Amino acid sequence: MLYAICAVGYKGLARAYAERAGQHRLMRKVMVLPLLPADHMRREFDVLVDGVPESANTLRQLLEYVRTTWLENTVWSLANLSCFGRQVRTNNDVEGWHRRLNQLARRGSLPFYLLVRLLHDESSTVSVQAHLMSDGRLRRYARRKYTTLNGRLLKLWKEYSDGERSASSLLRAASRLQLPNWLAPVTPAV
Repeated sequence: MLYAICAVGYKGLARAYAERAGQHRLMRKVMVLPLLPADHMRREFDVLVDGVPESANTLRQLLEYVRTTWLENTVWSLANLSCFGRQVRTNNDVEGWHRRLNQLARRGSLPFYLLVRLLHDESSTVSVQAHLMSDGRLRRYARRKYTTLNGRLLKLWKEYSDGERSASSLLRAASRLQLPNWLAPVTPAV
């Protein structure tokens, strides 16, 4: 999802995202496309593209960027991009481990051979942690806010899987859960 957020700023769409409700809603739906099953992403993307007027050049450039960089990529498939039904959709665990490792290494001032030793010592704990996780005795810490958000998203996915919610409805609802609402009040032109 971050790819589209970055692209919104890169393609000069930050103002449109903040001020134009229609473009705002469309960009939010594009950003949550990975929350659909892989085999539904392309079809829903095409539906979104079909709703964009020909005159919206910058928005069309964003959609072309998403199509060529993410949806028609030869490096990874849509199955790799889709996070439908997945609880953990971030790299926060890796970032936390990296921060802890940096603290142990004193922020990069560690000589190479001491770094190798530190990494070796760290690797010796992996089998213990894997065993604890498989036994259910090692858990992730999750803030209540994100536990609630995940619960709502799981409910949306279940409704979608059960046929109670359309793909468009899922995208609309998920975009409200996942993304900050930066829509500024539109001021009339003078």
